[in-house]
Amino acid sequence: MRHGKRYVLAMLIATLLINTSLLLNATAAPVRAPQKAESTQTAHVIAEFGSSGLRHKARLEDLSYSPDGSQLAAVSVDGQLKLWSPVSGDQLDSFSHPAGDPLYRVGFLDSKTLLYGTGEDRLGALSIGEGKVLQVATLDQLGLGDLTDSGGGVSVAPGGRHLCQWLLAQGEGVQLVAMPKDGSRGKRSILSADGFRVAQVVWSPGGKLLAMLTTNPLKSLGRKGSEDQDCSRIQIFDPVTGEEVIRIISKEKFLTDMDFALAKYDGGAGAVEGLLVTGSEEGFAVYDLTSGRILSAFGADIGRVSSIDARDRGDGSSDVVASSEGGMTQGWRVFTEAAPTKISDLPEFGSLGRVTIHSRLDRLQFASVEGRIISQWVQAPDETTWKEDPYLPRHEGIVSALATAPGRLASAGYDGYVYLWDYDIGLDGSIAVQPRTRLLANPDPQSLVTDVDLSFDGKSMASCGRDGVLRQWNLHDGEEGFGSQFGNWLPDTAASFTATDLSPDGKLLTSVSADQVLWVRDAMTGDLVRKFEGLSGLDFASSFSEDGRFFAVGSSGVRIYSTETWEEVRWIKDLGAPIMDLALSPNGKLIAIATAANTLLVRDVGSGGLVSAWTDFRGRPNAVCWVNSEVLVAAGPNEGGFRILSLVGAEGTVGRPGREARSPDGGDVQALGVLPSGHVVSAGSGGFLHIWDIDI
Repeated sequence: MRHGKRYVLAMLIATLLINTSLLLNATAAPVRAPQKAESTQTAHVIAEFGSSGLRHKARLEDLSYSPDGSQLAAVSVDGQLKLWSPVSGDQLDSFSHPAGDPLYRVGFLDSKTLLYGTGEDRLGALSIGEGKVLQVATLDQLGLGDLTDSGGGVSVAPGGRHLCQWLLAQGEGVQLVAMPKDGSRGKRSILSADGFRVAQVVWSPGGKLLAMLTTNPLKSLGRKGSEDQDCSRIQIFDPVTGEEVIRIISKEKFLTDMDFALAKYDGGAGAVEGLLVTGSEEGFAVYDLTSGRILSAFGADIGRVSSIDARDRGDGSSDVVASSEGGMTQGWRVFTEAAPTKISDLPEFGSLGRVTIHSRLDRLQFASVEGRIISQWVQAPDETTWKEDPYLPRHEGIVSALATAPGRLASAGYDGYVYLWDYDIGLDGSIAVQPRTRLLANPDPQSLVTDVDLSFDGKSMASCGRDGVLRQWNLHDGEEGFGSQFGNWLPDTAASFTATDLSPDGKLLTSVSADQVLWVRDAMTGDLVRKFEGLSGLDFASSFSEDGRFFAVGSSGVRIYSTETWEEVRWIKDLGAPIMDLALSPNGKLIAIATAANTLLVRDVGSGGLVSAWTDFRGRPNAVCWVNSEVLVAAGPNEGGFRILSLVGAEGTVGRPGREARSPDGGDVQALGVLPSGHVVSAGSGGFLHIWDIDI
C-alpha cells in the first residue's frame, strides 16, 4: 500500500468466504451513479501536528538564542524573521522585512532588542517583549544610526556591552562599537584585518575577548608569489582597549570557522588562557590561547567544517558541536589537560548550515539549520549522547505515506525520514499526539521514502524507498534497541521499492519493486516465501484484507491472492488506466481502486463487477482508504483536501453524495489513514499532519 494504512474497529472478516467456484459464479452488484461532492463541509480538524516546529518557507541563514535561552530567532532569505520557543517548539511571533529583502544575520543585543542584517548589507533593529515583536526600533535610538550603510554582518557580545560589524571593504576588518546604556553614540574603533578577508567573528563566553578569523584572498586564488604567505589568521582583541592580544597563524590550511571553548582574560597585563576550537577542510583543531600552538587535531572523518560552536561547562571542559558541508554533525568534549572525547555522531542532515549552542540550567542544547527547518538537539542525562528534542518534530516538504496502529502513527516523507507518533484518545473524543522518534529511513538525501506500514500491535514497522532497500524496524516499547533496523533487503536489481505491507498478524511482509516483481517474505526471518515476476503494469499500490487472508496488488488491473496458498483468486482487469492506490474494505467484500483517469472505482471482490464510480476528481486520486465498509475517503492533486464518499445503506439504493474536507493549510493531500476510532488522518504537500472528525 503506497499511502494510508487502515486499522479500524470493524468486524473481523468472517464473512469473506471466497473460493474459486464462488468467484466464478458470483454476479455483479448494481452499478450506482457517480456522486458529486456537496459544498458543505461537515468534517473538522481536531489535531494538527508534524510541521509546526521551527519551519520557514525558504532557506534559513542564521539563528540565535536569547541570553536566557527562552527564545530562538531565525532569519531567512524570504525576508522573514521568526521567534520560536525552544522548549515547546511553538512559533511566538514573526517579522517581515518591509522591502522583502533577504535576511542573513540575526543576534540579540539584549533580551529586549534584536539586530538583523539584510541582503542589502543594512542593519535593522526590533524591540521585543514576552516573545512578541513590539515595534521596529530605529538604530538612532540605539546609538547605531551610522551603522545602517556600513555592512550587514553583526555580532553581539554576551551581555550586550559591545558589538562588532563586519565591514564590506575587503581587508578592512570589523568596526567595534561600545554600547552605551543611554542610547548615546558609543565609542567606535576599527579592528584591522591587514588586507585579509574577514570570515568569522566570535566572542568569548564572558564577552571579554573578540576573535576575528581572516583568510588570504591572494592565496585562496592561487596568485603567484603567495606560496609562502599565511592561509588564515586568527586575531584576538581586547574589546575595551581595541588592542590585539594574540595572533594565531595557519600557513598550511584555510580555517573555515572557530569558537572559544574555554577562555580567561582579566584585561590589562593579564595573559590569555583557555582553548580555541577551529574548523578547516581537514576537521578540527584545538589551540592553546596562551601559546597559540595546536594541542590536538581531531574529527578528520567529518570533512570540510562549515560551522562550529562551543560552550564552557565550567569544569575545565567544553562541549563542541560542528557540522560539515556534507551534512555530518559531531559532538565533542574538549579539555584543558586531556585529549578531546567524541560525545556522539549525529544523523547526517544532508544540507546543514549554521549550528549554535545554548546552555540552560537543565541541559545543553544546540540548534542547526537544515535548509528550511531548524533541528534542536539536547544532551542526554548521561552527558555522553545527544538526542533530538521531541518537542520539535516536522517533515521537510511532502508527506508521502501514513500508517496507523492502536496508539501509534507513522508518517514518511520526501525528506527521507519516518516519524513515529504516540497518541491517546480522551473520553471526550479529543486526541493528544506526542512525537516519539525520528528514523532515517533513507540516508540518500535525493531519495524519498515511498511507503511505510505498521504491524497491528505497533511493535514493528516496514519502510521502503527509492534507494532500493526494504527496511524493518523494531518498535518494542522498553527495549534498548527501539527504533533500530533488524532487516534490510534489496531486490535482485537496482530497482527501487514502491510499496510495502505487513500482514495484520505481523507474519508476512510484502514489497513491490519497480522491476515488476512482488516479493513476499517471512516478517520474522526475512526468508523469501514467494516471488511473483513479470507482473506487467505493476503499479504502486498493494493491500492486505483486514483478516490477512487476502492480498491485492495493482498489476495490469488488480490481482487478488489467497495468502494461504498464494494462488490468484481474482484478476480485475481492463481498468483503462494505471492504478494509483487501492484498498480492501473492512468486511472484505469490496475493493476501492484509484486510477490515473481521475476516477475512483469500487468493485465487488467476488465478481469483479462495478459497484460505484466517481469520475469528477480534479486530478488523479492518489490515496484512498476505508473508514468502515460503507464509507471511504479519497484524495488527489488539485483537491485541496479529500472526499468523504458513502455507499448505500441498503442494496440497490444510492448513498449520500460525497463531501469535501478542505485542508487547513490549503495543500494537496498525498496520504490518508484511519485510526481505530474512525478518525481520519491526512497529510501531504504542506508537511502537516491533520486528524479529522468526519461526522459519519
